[in-house]
Amino acid sequence: MTSQGATNQGAGGAGRAAQGDIHRRIADQLGTACAIFGVLAVAALVWLWSLTLRGFNPPNWIRIFGVVWLPIGVVGAVLTGIPGFRSSDRGKVGVGLSLAALAVIGFIALMATADY
Repeated sequence: MTSQGATNQGAGGAGRAAQGDIHRRIADQLGTACAIFGVLAVAALVWLWSLTLRGFNPPNWIRIFGVVWLPIGVVGAVLTGIPGFRSSDRGKVGVGLSLAALAVIGFIALMATADY
């Protein structure tokens, strides 16, 4: 250990190291959260697609509960994905953002081709 390292430890370096560890753990959790939000967005898109089937007619409150996850998933994936790129879980962030983009593209395609 150099004298500078010893000086940093004595001047609160251990506190800074612990703080960096907390930030690293939070960043790693953001990658997982981004992937979860992406899966939610795709699940909501599948639910929305199932509502276009002719024989399927659930009550309105169930429709709303299923569809509300599409914007929550897309916005959540973007909000957790941007800072999540600083983590070691960049793969999970990439999956989450890709799934969110897929949900948006699928929603646009569904709205363009839906038979009302």
